Amino acid sequence: EKIKGKEAFINTQFDQRALDYRQQQEELSQVQSQYTHSNEVVMNLQIELKNIQEELEVVKNDMEERSSTVTDTAPIVKMKDAFKKLRTDTRQLEVRIGVVSHTLMQAKLRQRPEEDRRRGGYAGGPGAQEDDRYDEDAVPL
Repeated sequence: EKIKGKEAFINTQFDQRALDYRQQQEELSQVQSQYTHSNEVVMNLQIELKNIQEELEVVKNDMEERSSTVTDTAPIVKMKDAFKKLRTDTRQLEVRIGVVSHTLMQAKLRQRPEEDRRRGGYAGGPGAQEDDRYDEDAVPL
């Protein structure tokens, strides 16, 4: 009976401590479960952050590439040079066409008096003098 009394006395003294211990164990398990849950959330967010950073890098590279193609004026300069060359070539061709046209007209004018002489038709018109006739030697080329 003495032992039971001592045991009851010890139990009453340590009963509060045992209760505190159980409560702290429950709190610890709750904190550990929160930690596990929070850790999973952090891991998922880190994965998402990594994906977003990779996507951002791709977009940055794309924008940089677009920017470099927009600021690259080499194709425009080449086009301007090509247009200048076309203008120059066109002017040269127009001059050549003019020279050929003039040469053709001169040839036609030379040929006409010879044909008229052969036919005997053109002699300077009615009432014409000998001076009015076409002189082939007098026309400079």
